[in-house]
Amino acid sequence: MLSELPPRLSEQQKQDPKATVLPRYWVEPRDVYLRCAAIPDGLRKAIRAGDFELIRLGLAHLFFAQWLVTSGRGSGLYRSWCEFVERFGFARALAPSQMGLCGNNPPLLRPESPDDLPAEAIDKVSTGSRDATAWYSPDPQLVDSYLKAMAIYKFNLPAGPVENDSISAVVDQLLQKTTPDWFLGFREIGNNNLERTATFSLLPRAAVGHKIPLTFLTNCSVAAHLGFLANVDSIIFDYVTRQKLGGVSLSYFILKQLPVLPPSVYGREQLAFVVARAIELACTAWDIQPFLDDVWRDSDADLRAAIERQWCENREATGGHAYDPPEWYTPPEERCPLPPFKWNDDRRARLRAELDAYYAKLYGLDERDLRYVLDPADVYGPDFPGETFRVLKEKEIARYGEFRTRRLVLEGWERLHAQGAFV
Repeated sequence: MLSELPPRLSEQQKQDPKATVLPRYWVEPRDVYLRCAAIPDGLRKAIRAGDFELIRLGLAHLFFAQWLVTSGRGSGLYRSWCEFVERFGFARALAPSQMGLCGNNPPLLRPESPDDLPAEAIDKVSTGSRDATAWYSPDPQLVDSYLKAMAIYKFNLPAGPVENDSISAVVDQLLQKTTPDWFLGFREIGNNNLERTATFSLLPRAAVGHKIPLTFLTNCSVAAHLGFLANVDSIIFDYVTRQKLGGVSLSYFILKQLPVLPPSVYGREQLAFVVARAIELACTAWDIQPFLDDVWRDSDADLRAAIERQWCENREATGGHAYDPPEWYTPPEERCPLPPFKWNDDRRARLRAELDAYYAKLYGLDERDLRYVLDPADVYGPDFPGETFRVLKEKEIARYGEFRTRRLVLEGWERLHAQGAFV
C-alpha cells in the first residue's frame, strides 16, 4: 500500500521526542517478522509455506534444544525427550531420532544407554520380537553442534503446555518476540557527489525496501552496535568508502570489504567514550527508545554511569525531556530510566566532530593525515587538484560561512589530545 511521501521533519519536530514519520509503504507486521525474526531458516520457510508438519518439526527442533539447556539431561536424552513432550504435546507424534542427533550410527534392537533414541514416537515404541522399534545412539559431536547452533536464538519457552491446536498462536508470539525492536540500516545510494557516501542509522521496527539494506551483528553486545554505528558514520570511514565505491550503489559485497574496526579495539574507556556520544546522537525519540532500553540492560555499572553523565550534560545544555512516554510505547520491565536525549543541532555537530577525531586516531592517522582527509587544499594549497568532501564543504560555506565540519573536527582533535583521550 502506497501513501503520500512524508515531509521532512522540521527542526522543531526533531526536538519533539514523540514526533514520528509515517512510512510511505505499508507492510503487514507479520511480513516484517517473517523476514527479520531470529529463528532457524528451515522454520521460517515452513511458516511461509504454511506446512504444518514442517512447522511442528521446526518448533520441536528449536524448543528441545532450549529445554536441554534449561532442564539439563542428567537422566539421558530419552528421558529428557519424554519430559519435553509431556509439556509440549505437539511434539509427541514425532520420533526423537528426527532431531538429527544420531548421524549415521547403526540401528540397535534395544537401547544400550539412557541417551539412545527410538525411531518411533514414544507412544509407538514396541519391544516385540518381530516388530521391535529400532534405537539409535546419538553422536556426541552432533549433539554439541546442535546445542551450539540453537544457542544463537534467544527466546523464552512458552510458560504453559503447547498442543497442536495452539501452534499457530505460539508461532505468532515467537515471530514477534524474536524480531528486534530496532534495526540498523544504511543508505544504498552512496555516490561521491553527496555530503556523505556512507550513511548508517538506527531505525524503529518497520519494513524497509532494498534501498535501506539492514545489517545484523552477531556475537557482540548491544553497546558494541554503537561502536559499529559510530565507526561507519565517521568521516574517516566515509573517506575510505569513497575510494572503494565505483558507482552509486553501496552494496553488501562492498560493505564487507570496507575496513570496519573490530570489537577488540574498544577497551572499557574507549567503549564508554564512543557509546556515551553515539547514544545521544542516535536516541532522540521514543520510537527508538527500545534501543536505549537494550543498551542500558546490556551495560555494566560503569557504562550506565557514562550514559547517565552524557544525558545530564544534554539536559544542562538543552533543557532535556521529562520521562513522559507516548501511549504507543510500553516500557519493558527492565527499562532505561532516562528519556530520549533532546535534539540540538549545534551540540550534535560537536559530538559528531569529537567522534570523527577519535576514530581518526583509532585508524592510526596523525593531524596532517586528518587535515588531508577533511580538505587536501589545507595541506597542499589551493592549487592541489584532488578533493575529498567538496559537496559538504560548499554547502557548509554557503550556510555557515565556513567549512564548519573541518573546524569542529580539528578542534575536537586538539581538545581530546589536551584531555589525554588518545593516550
